[in-house]
Amino acid sequence: MIRVFSTTDKIYNSNGDAVILPTKARVKNSDNGEYYLELTCGSEYNEYIQANNIIVAPTPQGDQAFRIRTVRKKSRKLEAKAWHVYYDSETYLIADSYAVNKTCKQALNYFNNATDNPSPFTMDSDINKIDSYRCVRTSLAECIGVIVERWGGHLIRDNWDVKVLKSIGTDNGITIEYRKNLKELTASYDWSGVTTKVMPVGKDGILLDEIYLYSDIQYTIPFTRSVTFDQDIDQEDYPDEQSYIRALKADLKAQAINFLNTYSIPVVNYELKGNPEKVTDIGDMIEVRDERIGVNILTQVIAYEYDAIADKYVSLEFGNFVPSLDGLMSNISANTNTQINQATANLNIEVNSLYRSIAVINTNIETLQDNKQDKLYTGDGIKIANNVISLDKLGSYSYENNIITEVNGTIITLFIEVPRPINNFLLNDFLLRIYTQGSTVEITPLTTGVSYTLTKVNDYTEKLVITDTNLSGLSGMYNAYLVADIN
Repeated sequence: MIRVFSTTDKIYNSNGDAVILPTKARVKNSDNGEYYLELTCGSEYNEYIQANNIIVAPTPQGDQAFRIRTVRKKSRKLEAKAWHVYYDSETYLIADSYAVNKTCKQALNYFNNATDNPSPFTMDSDINKIDSYRCVRTSLAECIGVIVERWGGHLIRDNWDVKVLKSIGTDNGITIEYRKNLKELTASYDWSGVTTKVMPVGKDGILLDEIYLYSDIQYTIPFTRSVTFDQDIDQEDYPDEQSYIRALKADLKAQAINFLNTYSIPVVNYELKGNPEKVTDIGDMIEVRDERIGVNILTQVIAYEYDAIADKYVSLEFGNFVPSLDGLMSNISANTNTQINQATANLNIEVNSLYRSIAVINTNIETLQDNKQDKLYTGDGIKIANNVISLDKLGSYSYENNIITEVNGTIITLFIEVPRPINNFLLNDFLLRIYTQGSTVEITPLTTGVSYTLTKVNDYTEKLVITDTNLSGLSGMYNAYLVADIN
């Protein structure tokens, strides 16, 4: 039953102002993301389908209240979009309040009592982590979002009750085999972050004794990364330097193993059309067996679309990641605006002309990958004339990366690994910074006594051997940073 209540009602155990019979009522909910109702009904309900009125509709979590934000009138039909009453928290402001050393529940209640008008919400959490947060000129909704990020957990919105819980959902033994017991399943895979071999780098550039760690899962091609981890370990807490170093390495290894456990498989996302049995809510566990990536993945429901009239799911979304839809859209918008503004200011050309030019560039340099090591500069052969961008040197490449370096007396050996082939490895210039305990050694080919040789390993790797007669007293493996211009 779908009911309409007035703007100020907060108790929904009656029929309200009216019981309506819509032709469509779809609830969409995502973990820590959007939660709203899309409703279509006849124009005879025009008196009740008004902005700010509340629609109470069935969901997998029971009847929930949604406040009408927008209404469209088309012929004899009304279309309304109503957001969960949780979003009323956007209209309550916190001027300046500081929660110091509090659990998640304490922080939620602290800020809930600091709004400009009395908050209608009740707050709860089972997360006992202690943290602090100062909230200045921020809405209660934004404040809750920061708390979820800082303390962790899942946001539960149950009418006017707000909870942040460590875990949600149940394991009802649901197993899905792709292409076997389901047909209406759409799967997407993102391998960009997969790592099966990692070189962990810790505080002050410290490395593990074994240099590399490997995941249990390995593929036909390598996925190797150097990853720097934050370490909140103070030397003052240890009796001597050796104990401190052992603690750093133990913490670094634990973080790296956890990283490999997370990133040794691709990010997968599945969208299922239908109403599978046993699914009860967001967070429910689903085992997905997918022969195409060769692993069984234990996933969770992260979003759903629900038919409030038929009382059944329309679609489910599940995967091994949890998106934050609110943040996603703002990040996309911010990044797009930044790119457009920078392009317009730096190039002083029409944005539309810039897009056309970029399309030409992308056609010519399809192998250029979008990552932090791929950088183009005007010195690399970019020319701009009459609103047309062209490249003279498609093989030029600017390389910047942390790299492990072996030093043996005056001989330094390192490997340049790039994510795309370079036709001819010609090293135009380079700067190598070697980080030693308490100091940094900088080496350039212009320095007296410095020479170097290049040996091709494969299309993606070049061995660089540098002789620096100025070096003395260095021997072993060191963390370093290389900046090089390659053709």
